[in-house]
Amino acid sequence: MRQLVYHSIANGHALDTMAKMLPTLDKDYWINDTTILWGIIKHHNTLPETHQWLVDNHPGWGENTSFLDWAYLDQPMCYAPPHLLDSVLSSFEGYVKGHFVFSEKKIYIDPVDFKEYKTKKGLENYMEKMNHEGAIIIRGEREGLSLQAINKILFNIIFSPHMSKKQFLNLLNIIINNFSDYPESEKDRKEISHMKGIVGLSVLVPLSNSEDWGFTNKGLSKSFSDGSAYGISLSSLNTISKEWQSMFKIDRQFKRSILSVALFAPWIQRNPPQSNSVLPSYPLLENLRREKLYAFLWENRIKLKYIPSLYYCMLPRSPIDFSVPSNMIGVNEEIIMGAYEETEDEEIRDFQYNFLPNDVESRLLRKDVPTSLINMLLGEKGRISQIGYGVVALWLQNRLHFEIFEDRVMEAALGNRWDDGDVLELPDMRENLGEYWEVVNNLHLSILQTAAIGEEWQSGVMASETGLVYNSKLPENSNIIY
Repeated sequence: MRQLVYHSIANGHALDTMAKMLPTLDKDYWINDTTILWGIIKHHNTLPETHQWLVDNHPGWGENTSFLDWAYLDQPMCYAPPHLLDSVLSSFEGYVKGHFVFSEKKIYIDPVDFKEYKTKKGLENYMEKMNHEGAIIIRGEREGLSLQAINKILFNIIFSPHMSKKQFLNLLNIIINNFSDYPESEKDRKEISHMKGIVGLSVLVPLSNSEDWGFTNKGLSKSFSDGSAYGISLSSLNTISKEWQSMFKIDRQFKRSILSVALFAPWIQRNPPQSNSVLPSYPLLENLRREKLYAFLWENRIKLKYIPSLYYCMLPRSPIDFSVPSNMIGVNEEIIMGAYEETEDEEIRDFQYNFLPNDVESRLLRKDVPTSLINMLLGEKGRISQIGYGVVALWLQNRLHFEIFEDRVMEAALGNRWDDGDVLELPDMRENLGEYWEVVNNLHLSILQTAAIGEEWQSGVMASETGLVYNSKLPENSNIIY
């Protein structure tokens, strides 16, 4: 029987028959031996009515564990059919509410390491031994589940394949409404952070088809340890069958979900660096999967106070490969212009990239910009220098652009030796050596090379394809020669 229920092509009606036979075979199959039950529950062909029959007829395991809780809240993945998910969420909400219920029994808590004791004397002895000082914290003993237990259930159910948008929002509301203003102690901070990690990840990870990195981990190893994303293991998603991977009902990214999660779990707005050698990332923008969501977040950018305007004009990651940009969506010109205009001069250099500007290995140069933007930029000498002459050279689109750019480059490189299109001679060093060296020391001839053939050279080999030579719109017979 075990071989049948665990076979990938087991028929749904056959599984239904076997489930209903279990009470008549042996109580061990029904109560003690749960391997057959679990095989039926997690099989992709099990009928919704079979799930319902098991919930209605299995006696559970005493007062503390109902069949529904065991099958859909306690397992690493919730395979409940759509009609049962409402009951699953209702049960979970009960556990959440119970977390905030305290009995009259007192517990005594160390103010230093938050170790709990049932007696004041026991805690006093412990604090004396550890040389801990401070006022003992006294509160009622918690009757419900711990934060750690709630987090375990949350992770089990949040990626349920059959979950609808309405049910997903219901789950988010249960968490956000109860834990947004949670009075964190040192002891609880780690678990609240983990809860925000789970909720945040739920709107980042792509689960629309079996090739998505949420199932395959493709590209994650360059940024994270194998099998995890943003510090959370994806093993429960990696190990489910291809059949289940193809049955995920919704993309958990939509307007109401991403905004509410971003406010509850601000780490998806800006994820702080984990070491001195790593720069911050912006997970929500980096993992968007629909163009209209860019516009929605841009409209709400005042609420999203941890995301700099500049990062709204960056391409997102591919849902297939975490390490490369998506080829399915782009950023519209209005947002690119807005991001450029709202970015301060000291931050504008990163505008030269359009993908992961903080990731030295993966970032990509921006190869073009809207015409209105280059028209504006050519009037801003300081920003041309800050972005980089070689990069700006790629963005020129017509003869007038090239002519203005030439003037900007020559003025920056030659200073007062450039006079409205003419190169003035250097002072005669025999007549005034001081003036000669003053002029020479104010020349920046490397700018000419940068504008013409690129900015970065390593061992004689160009490291990035920038400069006029890489602009396919450079006019023929152009007089722009450096």
